[in-house]
Amino acid sequence: MTDYTYPDKGDSLTSQIIDKKEPFERYWEKSENEVLSHAEKFIDQKDASILDIGCGEGRLFGRFKPYASKITGVEPDEARREKAVEEAESIEIDVDVRSEGFLDADFEEKFDIILCSHVIQHVNTSDLEDLALGLRKNLSEGGLLIITTSHSCSR
Repeated sequence: MTDYTYPDKGDSLTSQIIDKKEPFERYWEKSENEVLSHAEKFIDQKDASILDIGCGEGRLFGRFKPYASKITGVEPDEARREKAVEEAESIEIDVDVRSEGFLDADFEEKFDIILCSHVIQHVNTSDLEDLALGLRKNLSEGGLLIITTSHSCSR
């Protein structure tokens, strides 16, 4: 367990910034959807082990449910982790949501798919190399790594 608390409760600050800075309406959502739709073309299995790093409130669980035998989520903020557990229960999927940061986590398995959606911009620059090495270490051979961040696509 970690003492980390996501600083933007309810994403109110993030929403204000997005509303003011988006180049067009629903940019953030459309940008992420475009990247994820492209990535989904490379998923050819229905029983993948999936790791969702910084899963937040579990918003991507439903989208990746058709491909997963099990999803492991990592979320250091306890309040967001609890909402992720509720989301998993509501969509009836086996999700293990761990209350820790990815860099602190120790996994016994490798994952077929690793999601890192809108997380990397929250990582300290000094930790990026460790993040990259951890992603490589935990991804199965031939696995799919999906990373999204701000400015993922154009109009």
